[in-house]
Amino acid sequence: LSGLLGVVWYGIIIIKNSWVIIVIAIIQTLVNARMAYWLSQKHKDCHKEVGKYSKQTAYISRQVMDRRAGKDIRIYQMQKWFLQKYENALNGMDGIYKKIHDGYFLKGMADALILFLLNGFSYTYLILALGKGEKNPKPSRAAARKRGGSARRSLSAASLSRRDADRL
Repeated sequence: LSGLLGVVWYGIIIIKNSWVIIVIAIIQTLVNARMAYWLSQKHKDCHKEVGKYSKQTAYISRQVMDRRAGKDIRIYQMQKWFLQKYENALNGMDGIYKKIHDGYFLKGMADALILFLLNGFSYTYLILALGKGEKNPKPSRAAARKRGGSARRSLSAASLSRRDADRL
């Protein structure tokens, strides 16, 4: 619960300074969720193919281990044939799992790229704001008055500190 409170508080602080950072973070979350859903669907679809290869390997294992079939396997020299079929089934399963793992790798790469861009934008924005000497990257009321603009809220003497009142 304290972690969630920290995330909410951090989000409030960031959104006050730049809503773009929050929008990018939301986009990152949506892209990540969509890719995870797509991968889970792909994983479910691949289970049927893996099941076919699993049945083949189970059948071959049962036949090779059966004592009654052992004599026929030796007489007809079918060891190489059984091994070849077993290897083909394992290679088929390996190919399917490779596709699944490649999908998760691409998801991780896309997530890392989006996170890199988000962090790069965020840190660049905050460093530039601090480099200008701004505590809050938004323009201050005094800066708005110097430019000839008006502040968004009316200023009252009670809401100003002594230093701000001296500047005006």
